[in-house]
Amino acid sequence: MGSTSFILDCDGVILDSNNLKLSVVREVLLEMHETFPKNKIKEAVTDFQNNFGKSRYWHVKNMEKLIPGSKKGFSERFVTRYSEILKPKYLQSNLCKGVENFLMTTSNQKFVVSGSNEEELREVFRKKDLQKYFMKILGSPKTKSENIAAIIESFKGDFIYIGDSVEDFKASEENNIEFIFLKQYSLVPQKLMKLSMIKGFKVCESWSQFSHNG
Repeated sequence: MGSTSFILDCDGVILDSNNLKLSVVREVLLEMHETFPKNKIKEAVTDFQNNFGKSRYWHVKNMEKLIPGSKKGFSERFVTRYSEILKPKYLQSNLCKGVENFLMTTSNQKFVVSGSNEEELREVFRKKDLQKYFMKILGSPKTKSENIAAIIESFKGDFIYIGDSVEDFKASEENNIEFIFLKQYSLVPQKLMKLSMIKGFKVCESWSQFSHNG
């Protein structure tokens, strides 16, 4: 792929952390049963799954719509507890199978654009010694589309975004760059497979297939 630069999503692409985040959302909402209706937790987690890749700040506003009464303090409390519970577990998350080989053997410029909180993301990458592979590691509260636009503006050239969520697909479309759907860990595989096929974007079952296709 020559001098093409790669932009990688994090969850489900670099870290095997998609299901971890879903479980933390469920855990926090159960804790907040006095504020958040228990019979709406399943719906909230499903919404989180279907909109995976958006920031927690977007998600918490979406959750507020499911609360019948006063929403005072819900957003702040949810984000605080979500961060507290997620952080130690995030640090322990495994790498997606095959990604380390890609990072070690691909000399092209590489970037990370994730919906995760940028500060937390950078800390995790430092502690896992992954930061050495990337020119920039960008996350929320800026959107993926905004962060990709900033990379394109600063570094120029051709870019491919490797992701596993509809949000990744949309961010690529909004910036007119190629998208590769890495399917193995995706929470919305059928939906994203269909979108990728319509647009003619490459679909890879796993990192090993991506490396093979080169």
